[in-house]
Amino acid sequence: MPDGWHDARDWHGEVSRALILAAETQAGALQEAGGRAVYAGGDDLLGLVSAAEAFSVVRSCRELFLARTEGLLRRRSASTAVVFFHVSFPLQDALARTRMALVEAKARPGKGGLAVVVLRRGGEKAAAVLPWRGRQGSDPAASLEALAAEFRARLSPQLVNDVYRSRHGIAELARAGLDYGAEIRRLVGRHADAGPVDALSLVGAVEPAVGRLSADDVRAWAEALDIARFVAQEAR
Repeated sequence: MPDGWHDARDWHGEVSRALILAAETQAGALQEAGGRAVYAGGDDLLGLVSAAEAFSVVRSCRELFLARTEGLLRRRSASTAVVFFHVSFPLQDALARTRMALVEAKARPGKGGLAVVVLRRGGEKAAAVLPWRGRQGSDPAASLEALAAEFRARLSPQLVNDVYRSRHGIAELARAGLDYGAEIRRLVGRHADAGPVDALSLVGAVEPAVGRLSADDVRAWAEALDIARFVAQEAR
C-alpha cells in the first residue's frame, strides 16, 4: 500500500475502481481504432485490432493503465505482447503464442517489456522483446512505427539481411569498445533510397539495452528491424 493510505479497505476499493476505469478506457481505445476488446478486466487486456493500428493502440492502452493507477500502486509496470497473424491463421495457436510472448515480456527486469511476434502460415517469422523504456528514453512501439514508415519511404528491406549477416562483426566492434555505430550507419546509408539518414535515430531506437552487444543481441536487433519491415509491407 503506497504512502498516504491508512485504511487498506479504502485503498483496495480505490484500486479496484481504477482498474475498472482503466479497462473501460482501454476497450474504448481499441474500439476507436476499429478493433475490439475480447477481455478487459482488472489488469488484463486482450484485444484484436488491425496491424496498422497495433503499435499506437498498445501504447495508448499502456498509458491509460499507468495514468489510472498513478498514486495507487508502487513500481507500476505494464508488460505487453503484440502478435501479428493472418486472418486464416489458427486462432488458438495465435493465442497460445500470445500467452508465451507475454511471459517473455514479463521476464524482462522490471516486468516492463514489449514482446512482438510475427506469425506466418508456415510458422514464426520474427520475434523480439524490447524494454518499454529503451535507450535515451525511447518508446519501442513508437520506434517500430517510425522504422516502418522509413521502410515504406526509403529504406530497402535488404537492410535487415545485412544487419543479420554482419552481426558477428558488429558484436566484435562493440566488445572492443569501438564505434560499432559507424558500421550501422554504413549499412543504413547503403540501403537508403534518398537523402541523408540519421541511422542511429532510425535503427538505434530498437537497439538492445545492454552494455556490450553480443552476436545474439545483434540478431535480436535484426529481428526488431524485420518486424518493422513486416509492418511496412503488410500493414497498409
